[in-house]
Amino acid sequence: MLIVTLPKRCADDPAAFTRAAQAAGADLVEVRGDLTPGLAPFDAALPLVLSPRGGDLGALLARGAAWIDQEPHEPRLHCPGARRIASWHDHTGTPALDELLRRGREARGVEGVELVKLATHAASARDLEILREVRIRLSLEGAATVLAMGPFAEHARVLSPWTNAFTYATLEDADAAAPGQLTVARHLELSGESPPQVFGLLGGSEACQRSASPAFFRALFRAHGRHAAYVRFPSIDAEEDLAALERLGVAGLSVTAPHKRAAAAFVRARHGTLSPDAQRGGTLNTLVLEERPVGHQFDSLGLEFGYRDLGPRSKVAIVGSGGVVPAVLIAAERNRWTNVTIHARNASARATLGARFGVDTGPLASLADARPDLVVWTLPVDDARESLPVADRGEARRPAFVDLRYGSPTAAAEHAAELGYVVRDGSAMLVHQALAQFATFTRTEPTGTDRERLFELLAADS
Repeated sequence: MLIVTLPKRCADDPAAFTRAAQAAGADLVEVRGDLTPGLAPFDAALPLVLSPRGGDLGALLARGAAWIDQEPHEPRLHCPGARRIASWHDHTGTPALDELLRRGREARGVEGVELVKLATHAASARDLEILREVRIRLSLEGAATVLAMGPFAEHARVLSPWTNAFTYATLEDADAAAPGQLTVARHLELSGESPPQVFGLLGGSEACQRSASPAFFRALFRAHGRHAAYVRFPSIDAEEDLAALERLGVAGLSVTAPHKRAAAAFVRARHGTLSPDAQRGGTLNTLVLEERPVGHQFDSLGLEFGYRDLGPRSKVAIVGSGGVVPAVLIAAERNRWTNVTIHARNASARATLGARFGVDTGPLASLADARPDLVVWTLPVDDARESLPVADRGEARRPAFVDLRYGSPTAAAEHAAELGYVVRDGSAMLVHQALAQFATFTRTEPTGTDRERLFELLAADS
């Protein structure tokens, strides 16, 4: 059962909203007193769930509804003909298993309650594990809905139609009544007799938020008829989250900053397999969670094929020493980009990379004295752009500047263009590595049309 909540912006015409919800495929409409108090009775196209939440729904309550949803501590309200939901929410975190079970059983003990609903803020994969166990145990005792809110909620929300009595959704992303809610359209796209296979993106909060990977994979899954979902996992503790995601049955992960090294360490600790590029670089960006995890480094492939048209280069400056730099160094060898120097603030990191790959290194300030015919900018910030030297116009080909970020033009790329460089962003790397991930996750070979589709998605979003 899909439930959508009446948003504030539709309070002037709630009947029209219920008609839109019905047309979209929802089964019920929730009216919350804290969002839209004081509504007069209206002709609803769908059955109503009334959730006072301290607000005035008196006129609607008097008329009756399909369900009334109250927390156990609230004074019991009368609503003719309504079945009862007892709910409990924690908007700050996910309590321990025993505490949540106590809350659920307390709610079920309220007279007349037919459905127990718990919703907590999930900030980690371990929180998702706790909520899964709570749902399993409470469902053995009666109808239950256990929901996740917050940064890790998407995974639980995707699976909710197969695990919960009710699934709360939204018509538009902007109208979500809780962080992590999915649209009705997305739920219907994922519908089927069995849950979808789940893949996802593991990275820092900012990296997950700006990534194009979710849009890429949803388009690819749709184009190839795959019953699969792709969700974000904005992780603070990659080691703990990777272990929990494996236990939760996630099939595969794209891995982005800052967790590429931690993901490779996870594979080694689980006695899994690292591809040659991942083993050599000590990082990975693709993780298949089989009986033994398998890690791949497809950033190197993305760089190799995405920028092969730049041709051989005889003096290369790599700016930064983060998790993607090993992939840049591997691609440089294959694309015949020679005389490489790593320019970075972190002396220890650049020295380690230099020794591993046999390249020169120097502090970030040394970039100003270089005369590179290719600069690969791997930093997530622009504050070092003033160190960039003027492009050497005496070269047979204009020096190139590749900023591995994508989307809107960056200050570093704009400054490079002013200095005479041919500028490229990170779109080509992103598209080629995503296609390699898709092939690995699904054992389906992508097509030229798929490549064009992903570039079009990036162009539309920039």
